[in-house]
Amino acid sequence: MPGAGSPAYPVLPSPAVYSMNLRGSRVMVALTRQEQQVVELFRRLDPGRRRIVLLELVQANAEAWKRYQEQGEARLRALARDRGLDWDAMDEQARQDFVEDVMDGEAA
Repeated sequence: MPGAGSPAYPVLPSPAVYSMNLRGSRVMVALTRQEQQVVELFRRLDPGRRRIVLLELVQANAEAWKRYQEQGEARLRALARDRGLDWDAMDEQARQDFVEDVMDGEAA
């Protein structure tokens, strides 16, 4: 049980290094402790709440997010195809469920 004044989530080492695909290339990103805590808190959210948080972030820089969304949709199409699914044949709910499954799988 956390003591008085300590966070309810674990304090993570800083900086954390994340490896991710960015535009087809593997990149390493070092995050500060505060940034890592934001990522960990985001991952603990229910999938529906994650969507709300992401929508808030989109409003902060709409043009950049539009480009990111286009790249993300292309990636989601490829992931769906790899799993034997047809992105274009999926309705909006099926797409949302698929995205949540992918996010949950990546967080694990």
